[in-house]
Amino acid sequence: FQASLLGQVRNSVIATDLEGRIIYWNKYAEELYQWKEEEVRGMHITDAVVPESSGEKVRDIMKSAADPGHWEGDLAAKRKDGSTFPVYLVLSAIRDERGVVIGHVGVGADITEKKMLEGRLLRAQRLESIGTLAGGIAHDLNNILQPILLSVQLLKPGISGKKYERILNVVESSAERGADLIRQVLSFARGVESTKQTLNIKYLISDVLKIMKETFPKSIMIKTYSDKEIRNIKGDFTQLHQVILNICVNARDAMPGGGELVISTRNMKTDESGASTYYGIEPGEYVEINISDTGSGIAPDAMDKLFDPFFTTKDVDKGTGLGLSTAYGIIKEHGGHIHVESEAGKGSKFTVYLPAIPTKARQESRDYEDINAETVTGGTVLVVDDEPAVLDITRAILEEFGYKVLTANNGHEALDVIADRKKRIDVAIVDMIMPVIGGKTVIRSLKKKRPSLKIISASGYQKEHELVSMEENPPDAFLHKPDSAETLLRTLDEVPQKEGG
Repeated sequence: FQASLLGQVRNSVIATDLEGRIIYWNKYAEELYQWKEEEVRGMHITDAVVPESSGEKVRDIMKSAADPGHWEGDLAAKRKDGSTFPVYLVLSAIRDERGVVIGHVGVGADITEKKMLEGRLLRAQRLESIGTLAGGIAHDLNNILQPILLSVQLLKPGISGKKYERILNVVESSAERGADLIRQVLSFARGVESTKQTLNIKYLISDVLKIMKETFPKSIMIKTYSDKEIRNIKGDFTQLHQVILNICVNARDAMPGGGELVISTRNMKTDESGASTYYGIEPGEYVEINISDTGSGIAPDAMDKLFDPFFTTKDVDKGTGLGLSTAYGIIKEHGGHIHVESEAGKGSKFTVYLPAIPTKARQESRDYEDINAETVTGGTVLVVDDEPAVLDITRAILEEFGYKVLTANNGHEALDVIADRKKRIDVAIVDMIMPVIGGKTVIRSLKKKRPSLKIISASGYQKEHELVSMEENPPDAFLHKPDSAETLLRTLDEVPQKEGG
């Protein structure tokens, strides 16, 4: 009866004599280790279930367990085919009626899933730490980039000569790429909300193509195809750039010996009857992006987990398993859909559907070159920032376009400026991260002293929704640092201005 009970236990129960030879082996041990009891009876325990590298450790454990009569902990185990896995083992000494140890009995549980969850938790904690670090330095990095970006845009109209124009374009492009990189890190680490604008996918693909041609092996042939008139979409350039590049990088990794990578884009329309053909997406007009490769493909058992966080088929040091889960989240947040088809050994095809802007809708755009002193209101702006370079270049930009500018290096100075009732102030631009008095406190004090004053909060760190959700005195607009001159001027122009009371 007792043997029957042990045979039904969902843990391996293995008994050995004092020398370590197996004398009992229950049914679950047969299932777990792939040995039948008649095959292992009389075998030494280390030969049957212990990897060679752990043999000495197990012998020591068996010796040490004799005195206290008990040992428990994690160990590596092996199956009949040589594959290894982790077990949690509770080892107890077997004593005869005189109390003399005559053997050992071990109860083992397969903890493969537990170890996987622990690994994921540790990776999640590590990524959270990276996110905290990224958020901490983002504000400082953006304060460095903002004066560079604004200075270039201020210098451009007065510079002549192709050589200098080219140099300024390089500086501007590098600063924008640095800002995009910071936003990309924060969008993953902190969940910064996306900034959507009207985009043409052709330009996004073109930018990804430049990166691939510079960095991908020459053994990978890259081809692109596109409809002549691709529809515009509403999207975040940086986030969609991240999605396309990530899929292409995965394709590259799947073709270590070379192959063909094809990116094609086309306009596509579905109705109620055709929605099922396109994987259940809502009826409507879309831009379809296909990315296919001739690589190793994806195993069938991995397809269902492909977009799961932390799932990866790559080695631990070569992938976090966050790329496709992040891509899935970004596409869903854009109102789109992502689908994958693959066959092991025959390559993969990712298809992304993004909602197209209706053709009748007119794009309201305003280029930096169109903004001039005649089109702005010419009000008075108080700029509050603890970075002198940011203050100087912001003042120069605003004065160039007809604004009167007052500046304050910190919250105390801002309150002193606002206390002078003779000074008209229409808008205050307040940096949210400042020493001594933070942006929220400054905004609260400014609103208290001049309730009608319009406030624009600026930061390269905090999320817009965190600022807008300030219960008392929320800002009227938000600027993500580093912002362009166009964004700065447009934001000022769109905030309704009244003289501070």
